[in-house]
Amino acid sequence: MHVYLFDIDGTLIRAKGAGQAAFTHAVRTVLDFELSWASRDFAGKTDAGLFERALAEANAGKEHLSTLRDTYHSALAEYIRTHPAEILAGVPQLLSRLKAEPHTTLALLTGNSERGSALKLAELFSFFELGFYGDDFVERNDIALFARRTLTPRYPTALKLTVVGDTPFDIACAQSAGAASVAVATGPYSTDELASADRVLQDLTEW
Repeated sequence: MHVYLFDIDGTLIRAKGAGQAAFTHAVRTVLDFELSWASRDFAGKTDAGLFERALAEANAGKEHLSTLRDTYHSALAEYIRTHPAEILAGVPQLLSRLKAEPHTTLALLTGNSERGSALKLAELFSFFELGFYGDDFVERNDIALFARRTLTPRYPTALKLTVVGDTPFDIACAQSAGAASVAVATGPYSTDELASADRVLQDLTEW
């Protein structure tokens, strides 16, 4: 079984800053705190890690976490409703082709929460049979290790994992779990910055 583990933002879709805007809104609304984070502060991070960092910077307790998450998801839903994410070149065609191949499973490996993933991906979400999300993991590599631990008992003698992403964090994530890596330069990083991947693509039409 070959399991392809796809990142979301910058790999499958471009959310046009919806995640960052929703997160900033949630922190302002719930914690009365203004974030000064740049776009790359979000690259490769998990939602759990971002919430933890926001609470620390705002000197706020974890009792605010549930409200912060709910406010973030509500704001994200509204941003996506008014500004749907852009599906990147070649994505529907590639997912359709891989899904039709025998002994192949499509999965998500993302720092987004499960709810955030469904909101951002919209109709693309149905392509994926499994998901490994950033709801409970602060470190992205831990999501990959959890995916390995979950999948290995299902296919103990014949499992291949390939992580597909757009940042060096996705490559490191793949390496931590003993997976192959495909990097695509449709996010904030150039092909040179992604050169440590097993395969580097300009976009997914090159697959």
